[in-house]
Amino acid sequence: MSAPEGRPEIRLGIVGLGLAARMVLDSLVDDPRIAVVAGADPAEPSRAEFARRTGAAAYPDVAELLDAPGVDAVWVASPTRFHRAHVEAAAAAGKDVIVEKPMAPTVDDCAAMVTAADKAGVLLVAGGVRSLDPAFAAMRDVIGSGALGTLRHLSATAHTGWLLRDRAPADLDESLGGGIVFNQAPHQVDTVRLLAGGAAVRSVLATTATWSERRPVVGQFRAELDFDGGLTAVLCYDGHGYLRSTDLVRVEGPASSVLADAGLVVASGSRGAVRPHGDHLQLVTDDGAQDIPISPGDATTGAVAELLAARRPGAGPPRHCGEWGRATLEVVAAIGESARTRTRVLLAEKGLHT
Repeated sequence: MSAPEGRPEIRLGIVGLGLAARMVLDSLVDDPRIAVVAGADPAEPSRAEFARRTGAAAYPDVAELLDAPGVDAVWVASPTRFHRAHVEAAAAAGKDVIVEKPMAPTVDDCAAMVTAADKAGVLLVAGGVRSLDPAFAAMRDVIGSGALGTLRHLSATAHTGWLLRDRAPADLDESLGGGIVFNQAPHQVDTVRLLAGGAAVRSVLATTATWSERRPVVGQFRAELDFDGGLTAVLCYDGHGYLRSTDLVRVEGPASSVLADAGLVVASGSRGAVRPHGDHLQLVTDDGAQDIPISPGDATTGAVAELLAARRPGAGPPRHCGEWGRATLEVVAAIGESARTRTRVLLAEKGLHT
């Protein structure tokens, strides 16, 4: 059931008021479906900026936000190492949850978050990933239509300046869910899993590289994914900032964010190929070439749309449910394990079909 005309469908509290929260607010500022009614962060300057921008109450403690009147759902944008505790607390308080990527530092943490949401009977959306952008929903529709024939291969290549940004030590600590693989691979892994229709990833072979003299941590990864049915995917990510995806293909608006995170994404089939290109898809098949418009929106509004749809009576779970996010992190963790052990990692996850 939708809200009465002129009233928001959901009243949202945001946990963690740093960069991720600011990006969420940028997307939701004019969204009539959402009212941001509370925030929580231990840092007073972050609370003050949030209150100034939204006019909403800002609390130093998550428990105070969860006790505040009128909060229907919580967007968890705190540092990754706190995601499990914050999701479990929100679920225990009866709040639906959207949680930023990476979902948690470990697959076991993800599983515990899924269990907490199921036990409390609340919705859990694994958000913050580029697969929620309308471009990839449009690509999935093209693939599902059969226009490409049999889907054979997926590729995603990103060049960013991830290593050049200011980083706290925890941002680079892989044991706390930091580092370039845990932070950025979810965008590409989630995207190719979506385009594959949720088919199971059976194995991962990956490498990582450390070569920056300015910041001597892992700044590049490459991964080969084998799916059920013979589908393959290759992911490449370079965060050193010398060239960026947005330099290679110049677009503006939300499309530039897609390029900055997921990179240049191509789906290839037995009869053609398709990729996002600005505000449209470029589709080339045996029957010729065409441009297909992409609906407006971004990953944040996509996560909100999934949550709102799942809250309606009789609706099924969101596509990017907690179990979906757990499966994505399983692949991300396998990238790190494969790179460390220099072996192909076999996965047990059974896939989620969409």
